[in-house]
Amino acid sequence: MTIPLSTSAVDAARPVRRFSSDSPLSELAAEALTERAAAMLSHLPAVRLGRDREAVHDMRVASRRLAAAMAVFRACFPDGRFAALERRARRVTRSLGKVRDQDVLLDWFEGEPGSAAEEEQAAVEYVVAVCAEDRERFRQPMLADLERLRRFDLPSALERYLRREAVDRQARRLGIWISNPPLEEETVAEAARRCLGARCDAAARWAVPAEQPAAEEAQHALRIAVKRLRYSAELFAPAFPRRLRSFLKALKKLQTALCDLHDCDVRRALLPRLARKPLSPEALWDAGLLRGAPVRRGLEILVAAEERRRARLCGEFLRLWEDLGGARFIVRWRARIAEPRETERGGVA
Repeated sequence: MTIPLSTSAVDAARPVRRFSSDSPLSELAAEALTERAAAMLSHLPAVRLGRDREAVHDMRVASRRLAAAMAVFRACFPDGRFAALERRARRVTRSLGKVRDQDVLLDWFEGEPGSAAEEEQAAVEYVVAVCAEDRERFRQPMLADLERLRRFDLPSALERYLRREAVDRQARRLGIWISNPPLEEETVAEAARRCLGARCDAAARWAVPAEQPAAEEAQHALRIAVKRLRYSAELFAPAFPRRLRSFLKALKKLQTALCDLHDCDVRRALLPRLARKPLSPEALWDAGLLRGAPVRRGLEILVAAEERRRARLCGEFLRLWEDLGGARFIVRWRARIAEPRETERGGVA
C-alpha cells in the first residue's frame, strides 16, 4: 500500500512525494533531508535579526530534526562527504542550543509575578541581567556559525550530494558499474524496524531508574532518549500513520513533562551557583540594583521555590508515566514496531 508522505504527524516535517513501506530507504532519505535542511534555513533571517526569541527556538528544533534524520539515514551514505555535512548541521544545533538555553531562563524569570517580595524581585532582576549577558556572549559565535552555514548553503549541498548518490545507485542497480555490485538497500519498513527498535532500547534502559523521584540524571537521560525516539518516529510515521500516530502523541506528552522537569533542574543548578559566586557588578548595574544583600536573600527564596516546584513537576511526570504504563509503555511499542506493516483496510497487520 502506498501512503502519502504528507500524512499528518505531530510537529513533523511534511515532504510532498509518496512512498510505500517497501520503498528504498535512500529515496525517503533524499526527500526528508533536503526538506528538513530547507526548513532549518527558513528561520535564518529572523534569527539573525534577533527580535524574536521564538525564532531561535524554531530554528533549533528544525536543526534537531535535521540532525536526527541524518543520524537515521547515515547507514545509507557511509562516506566522508555525508559525515562532513552532518558535522556542519550538528555544529549549528549546538550554537543555537547555547542561546536558546538562555532564552528559556529569560522567558521564565521575566514572567515571574511583579508582586513578589522585594528580595525575591531583586534576585529575579539580577538573574535576568546575568542571563541576558550570557545570551549576548553566546549569540555572537552563533551568528558566525549561521553565516558560515548560509554561505555554504547546506540545502543545496545536500541536494547535490544526494542527486549524485541517486545516479550512482541507479547505475549500480543496472550493472553499469561492473566493479561495484548492485546495492542491497533497506526498505522503509526494514529501516523503521531497525532504527526505532534501537531508539526504544535506548529509552528502555532509563525507564525504571527514572521512576525514582530524585533520579535527576536518569530522568534527564530518559528525556534525551524520548526526544530522539520521537524525532526518529516522525520520519517513519507518514508511511505508517495508523501504527505510529498515537505513539507520537504519547511521546510528545512525555517529552513535555520531562522537559518541564529538566528546565526546573537547570534553574535549581543555576540559582545556588549564582548565590555562591561574588555578585556581578555589571549585572547589578544592568538590573538597577544598588545593593547586593537583597539579591542574596532573594536567591535563597528562589532556590526554595524551585525545590517545591520540582516536587510538583516530578509528581506530574510520574503520574503521566504510570498512566502510559511505565516501563511497559516502551516495551509494548518496541514489540509493535518490530513488524511495522499495515493492511489496505487501515488496520495493523
